[in-house]
Amino acid sequence: MRMQIGKYIKYKRLSKNITQTELCTGICSISTLSRIEGGKNVPTFFVKKAIFEKLDIEDDPFIIYASKSSLLFQEKINSITTLILKNKFQEAKNQLEELKIFVDSEVHLELNEYNLVEQSIKIIEIILKIYLEKDDSKITQDIYYAISLTNQLDDFNEKSILTFINKILTFNEIILICIYLYYEQSSISKKQNLELEYKQNFITNKQLLVTESELYFEDNNKQNFVTDNKMEDNNKEDFITDNKMENSNFHNLYLLHKLYDIIKSRYSLSEQKNKSLLITQYLILKIELKYEDYATAISICDNCFDLTQKYGYTILSPRFLFFKAIALDKLNYDKEYVKTYVEKALSGFQFLDDQTYIKKAENFLKTFNDFI
Repeated sequence: MRMQIGKYIKYKRLSKNITQTELCTGICSISTLSRIEGGKNVPTFFVKKAIFEKLDIEDDPFIIYASKSSLLFQEKINSITTLILKNKFQEAKNQLEELKIFVDSEVHLELNEYNLVEQSIKIIEIILKIYLEKDDSKITQDIYYAISLTNQLDDFNEKSILTFINKILTFNEIILICIYLYYEQSSISKKQNLELEYKQNFITNKQLLVTESELYFEDNNKQNFVTDNKMEDNNKEDFITDNKMENSNFHNLYLLHKLYDIIKSRYSLSEQKNKSLLITQYLILKIELKYEDYATAISICDNCFDLTQKYGYTILSPRFLFFKAIALDKLNYDKEYVKTYVEKALSGFQFLDDQTYIKKAENFLKTFNDFI
C-alpha cells in the first residue's frame, strides 16, 4: 500500500501535467515528495490531504494512513465550521480555544505540517474576528499571513491575486482568497457609500457601464473597457475588467467570478469542487444583492440550493431560499408567492436553531402580513 499511494500520486500528477514544484509548494519539500512518489515515505494525514486537494482526487481509499489525533482534529474543525454557519460565533470561539490546546498536547506534527495546521486554525480566527471583533485594521494582515504559510504572495492587488488563483490551490487557499475578496469589497462599499444607479444598466443591458466620476475612480484618465466573460450559471454575457483600476468595487466581484470559473473548470470531484463553488457563489450572491442585481441573485440561489440538496450541504439551504425571497420581493413578485419562500426558509432556520436568521425571517414575514 505504501508503494501504491506514492505511485498513485505520481500518476495523477503526471496525468494533470503538474510539476513536483507546483504540487509540493506550501506542503512539503521536493525531496519529500520524491520519496513519497518513490514509495520510500508515506505522507502524513495533513500532507496527504493537501496533496490530494491539489490533485483533485478522493481521500477515502487512503484514510487508513490517518492517525486518530489527526482525524479528531479534522472533526473539530468541521464542528467549529458548522457553528459558524449557524451564527453561533461565541460557541465557535470557545471550541477554537479548546482546539488549540488539543493541537499543542495531542497532535504530533512533522515540521512541514505545522503551517498546514496553523493555516486551518487561522482561517477560523479570521472569520470569527470579522464577525465578533470587527477590527478592520488587522484582518487583511491576518489573511496575508495565513496565505504566506503555504504560498508567497507579493502584495494584495489585482495582478498578484489573479496570478495566485491561477495556481494549483488547496481548499484552504481558495477559502482565504474568497474571504479577502469579499471582506475588501464589503469594506470599500462601507467606506465609499457608492450610488448604485449604474447597476441598473448592468441588469437591463447585460453590460456594466462604468462612469468616469471621481466617486468611482481616482484617476479620470483611466480608460475603462468591457471584456466578454460568459458566466454559464449566472447568464452574464459581459463583465468588466481593467487591470489598472485598483480599489474599485468591480475588481473583487470580477475576481470572485474568475475564481468561480477556475474552480468549475479545474476540479471534477464533489468534495472540494462543490464546497468551493458554494462558498464563492454565496459571497458573489451577497455582493449582487448589495448591487441590486436581483435577477442574477435569483439564478445563483437556484444553482446553490440545488448543490446543497445534491451534496448534503443542507445547512446552507434555508439561506438561499431566504435570499431568493428577498430578490423576488425587490422585483415585485406576488407577495404570497414570495411568502412561501420565506416560510420554507424560516422552517429551515428553526430546525438548525439559527437564531440570527430566524429573527430576520420573522421580521420579513411580519412586514408581509401587515401588507397583505
